[in-house]
Amino acid sequence: MNSSLDLGRTPALRARSDRGSVVIVAMTLAIALAMMAGGYISLTSQSMRHTQRAFHLNTAFNLAESGAEYAVWCLKNSWTLPSNAWTGDASTKNFAGSVDSPIYTDSQGNKAFFRIRVTSANTPNPVVVSEGVVVPPVGSPVSKQIRVRLSTGGLFANGLVAKDRLTLNGGEIDSYRSSLGNPVSSPRGYEITVASTAIEIGDISLGSAADIYGNVAIGAGSQAGFVNTIQGQILGPSTASGQDGVIMHGSNVIDTNRIAYDYTQDFPDVTVPPAGAGTIIETSLPAANAQGLIIVGDQTGTNTVRYQLASVSIPNGKTLMVVGPVEFDVSTTFSVAGNAALVVVDGTTRVSTKSGSLWTHTDYTGVGTAKLYVGGNVSISGNGSLNAPYKPKALQVYGTLTQAGYAAGGRQSITVGGNGDLTGAIYAPNADLVMNGGGTSGYIAGAAVGRSVRVNGNGYRFRYDKDLEDLSEGGGYKVTGWAELNYAVDKISFGG
Repeated sequence: MNSSLDLGRTPALRARSDRGSVVIVAMTLAIALAMMAGGYISLTSQSMRHTQRAFHLNTAFNLAESGAEYAVWCLKNSWTLPSNAWTGDASTKNFAGSVDSPIYTDSQGNKAFFRIRVTSANTPNPVVVSEGVVVPPVGSPVSKQIRVRLSTGGLFANGLVAKDRLTLNGGEIDSYRSSLGNPVSSPRGYEITVASTAIEIGDISLGSAADIYGNVAIGAGSQAGFVNTIQGQILGPSTASGQDGVIMHGSNVIDTNRIAYDYTQDFPDVTVPPAGAGTIIETSLPAANAQGLIIVGDQTGTNTVRYQLASVSIPNGKTLMVVGPVEFDVSTTFSVAGNAALVVVDGTTRVSTKSGSLWTHTDYTGVGTAKLYVGGNVSISGNGSLNAPYKPKALQVYGTLTQAGYAAGGRQSITVGGNGDLTGAIYAPNADLVMNGGGTSGYIAGAAVGRSVRVNGNGYRFRYDKDLEDLSEGGGYKVTGWAELNYAVDKISFGG
């Protein structure tokens, strides 16, 4: 007999079956949640490892940059202490560790150091490869390598520079290249940088929109309100009102794109270099000839003549004529003033003198260059053109007052200008430099560096000779190439 009754499952059995289903579902959910939690924990752990690795990579990169900076410091200081950590030879230098200790360990147990190799270390173009390494307590080391190519930098890379303060009270500032022409007729260039930790730009308009044709660089501490203090103009070759970054102060145009607020520069002291081979030492100047010329130098260019003197003062009406390579080592003052003049001859210069109604013409030929190393005050002015061939490199003036001497109360002033024109390069990082204009058409062409610099003279012109940029006399190093090495083919092996 058929029956629809469920004889195999009593109410008690059905209840237990339902509870079992709930347990199975709960277990399934628990397992799913556990798997999700495990995946989340794994993801979090992986994310943390990636974050830590990124942090270590950033640390390694910073270490590599620190290593490169340390290498440049050692290059500039002739591998003096703490250079005892370097190994290798004159051409290749190797360094392992950090400056303070071989390996740095932080509070988390991460060890870090940099190691460096400098190749072509005894040349003007060394190459630095620096590697920063971080070794975590767990996991493999992390490293970054950078390569920095250097060249000997010039003292005159910017053009017009003051170590402390630069004040412009007249004239227009631009650039040219002496290899392409003279400063009188060469077209205007915009390659000068006027630089100082603090700059005062007065109202130096010439009736047209002409003040600083180039760039301005100041220290970061002088940034606040700087633009509002500018009374003159800062212009590029295509600067115009309405462009982004161009503002107007009345009729004055200021291109703020040409202003940098991160200026920094080394100002090494100058010492008189040892006399080179073929140098002839003299302790007095020759007497003036019948034309009032004091002729110095070997006009064949074979020998350099060095004058070691307590002081130099060119008498009124006389001309110091340099016809060959000459160096002046002057312990106190150097003066060319009044109707005196300083002329550097490169080629042939005709000198004409008149006696009564008779003119006498004499041609002087030479390959003149003059380097002045002066410990006291310098005054170069007078009538006529100073440094006649219009080559600023041919006349170099160095103030030898040191930073230590300045700190001890020593002072030096260098004054150039007058009624004539001057072409020359002046480097005196611990001297007060004053350039005075002469009339409405005079100029100073070359470059100038001083502790404080003041340019005076409405209508006067300061023209930076861009060809002085790489003049390596006494300079340090500048970066010509920088690269992060990301591929194995580019990296070097330090070993160990």
